[in-house]
Amino acid sequence: MRWIDCSTFAVLLAATATGQPTLVVDRAGTGHFTDIPAAIAAAAPGDRVLVLGGRYSSFTVDKPIVVTTNAAAEVSQITVRGVPAGSTCVVAGFVALGLPSAVYVLDCPGRVHLQSLGVVTWFGVVATLEVRNCAAVSLSEVSCHGESRIFDSVVSLERCRLTGPAFESYTMSGLSVWRSHVLITGGLFAGSGGSYSYQWGTPSPRSGIMLYERSEIRLAGTALVSGGESFPYSGPPYRAASISVGDGRVEYDPRVVLQPNPSVGVVVRTTIPSVSLDSRSAGTTLTPEILAPAGALVGLLGSYPAAPLPCAVGDIWLDLPTTFPLFSGTVPASGSLQVSIPIHGPSNPQGSTFTLQAAVIEVGSLLVSTPATSSVR
Repeated sequence: MRWIDCSTFAVLLAATATGQPTLVVDRAGTGHFTDIPAAIAAAAPGDRVLVLGGRYSSFTVDKPIVVTTNAAAEVSQITVRGVPAGSTCVVAGFVALGLPSAVYVLDCPGRVHLQSLGVVTWFGVVATLEVRNCAAVSLSEVSCHGESRIFDSVVSLERCRLTGPAFESYTMSGLSVWRSHVLITGGLFAGSGGSYSYQWGTPSPRSGIMLYERSEIRLAGTALVSGGESFPYSGPPYRAASISVGDGRVEYDPRVVLQPNPSVGVVVRTTIPSVSLDSRSAGTTLTPEILAPAGALVGLLGSYPAAPLPCAVGDIWLDLPTTFPLFSGTVPASGSLQVSIPIHGPSNPQGSTFTLQAAVIEVGSLLVSTPATSSVR
């Protein structure tokens, strides 16, 4: 397989968007539809639903389409359900703000990508981010100040901020995981704590991440995992462990910051290369950052994802039939390598979704980086 110039990525991206119909949703009536559910019902697989700014009804997506907004449109609840195997659904740019505020990804054998979403706790009602029974879900720059849960799924989180709020005697972890494989690159995962009150006493602080029932997590990049801190009426404050491993295994790269140390359990420090991508640059030039050991050889690959390869669970996220090489080089002494990939050109690549992942060779060993998936909005 021949290495290609990064500028070729513009042509490849544009090719995937050719002929992709766009259905415009505008509350003011200037588009094809005035609300999101009607546009989704009319969309065919591969279509793009573009939502202009405003407040809209909650919606459910059950087909391989792109639902995106460039204006942070607001809804109460987003549900992605039943996306077929061998296909990809993308939801990007929305703010879930309502009673309740929630984002659900449920029972999807196909691939789902959530990007630049905010799930906001509102008027004392806890926000919810939940992934359940899914084969391949990627989250990029998703934030949730509430309850974030993963059940029976394979999930990649890149540059996400998941924090547990505290309400009176009720405290929460940033992320709780059951029977799942999770890859984390960068971001913040913080549990909550609280202060003494006459009615409730002092609530117990919660860990930033909690694992249950044979779950596995790999932490890479510059992720920060923080346990919550509680303040009793008398005596010193006390803090939860950064990670609580009830049943499972955690591997983390030395760049990851754990505050404080993880609890008793299988927590292993090891080298995990990562690829991170700021999606705000999409549409002009992508600048992925590769973090890997200094002096290591790196090959950066890209693909248009349908589903991850059936290799080691949670490791390979590239789709082999569409994989193309982008760059090869050596990691400098800083351990950080940035690659510039122009994607602008005569064709508009909006709606295209792609995954980047690096192969890293260090001292004769081949390591696979965490993935970075992005949709060009």
